[in-house]
Amino acid sequence: MRESRRERTTGRTGRRWRRWLGWAAPLAAVAAVAVARAPARPLDRLAASMRGREVVTDWTVGEPLEAVYRYCRDACVLADLVTEIRRIERVDDRRVRAHLVGANGVPLVVPVERTADRDRQLVAWRAGGHPGVCGVQIRLRPGPWKHTTRVHARMWWRPGRGLVRQFAGDPQRRLEDALHRMECALADRLADGEVTPLPSPVHHGRRH
Repeated sequence: MRESRRERTTGRTGRRWRRWLGWAAPLAAVAAVAVARAPARPLDRLAASMRGREVVTDWTVGEPLEAVYRYCRDACVLADLVTEIRRIERVDDRRVRAHLVGANGVPLVVPVERTADRDRQLVAWRAGGHPGVCGVQIRLRPGPWKHTTRVHARMWWRPGRGLVRQFAGDPQRRLEDALHRMECALADRLADGEVTPLPSPVHHGRRH
C-alpha cells in the first residue's frame, strides 16, 4: 500500500525528532556535569550581585545578654560601630540621622532606622531609607560562660550605591573591628553607670 502524504510527513518529523534527541541528550548531560563541577566562587559572586553583598562574623562579648541587647538597640551603637560617624541626631524612637564624614572629607547626613527589635534576640539597623543601601543585623544568645553573650553579626550592602563608596577597607575586617570596638565601648558605658541615652531631637526654624 502506498503511504499517504500525511503519513510520510509524520514519519519524517518523527525521524528528525529522534535525531535531535540523539545528539541533544548527550550535550545536556555534558552541560550538567560542567555546571556541577564549575567552581562555586563565580556562581556565588553572581548570586551575591543579585541579592546584594554581605559579610558575617561571630563574637563573644564579656557582658550579660540583657546589657548587650539594651546597648545594641540604642543608636549610640552606630557611632561605636562606624568610625566615620561624628554625631547621632534623634528623630523618634526608631529613626535617627547620622552625621558622618565620608571619603575625601565629604560631610554626609544619612537617615538610619531600627528595622528589627526582638527582645534579647535580634536588633537590626538600616541606612539610606527604604529599601536601604546598607545595614547591620545583630543576633544575640547566651554565651558559653556566665555573664557572656554570643553575637552573630551580619553586615550587608548594595554594590554600586554612592553611600557605600564612602567607606574604605575590607568589609569583613571592618565588621570584626567594629565588634571589637563595640565590646570596649559597652564596657566603658556600663562602668559609667548606664548606656548613654539618645540626645533630644534638634528642632530648626523660628520660634513662635
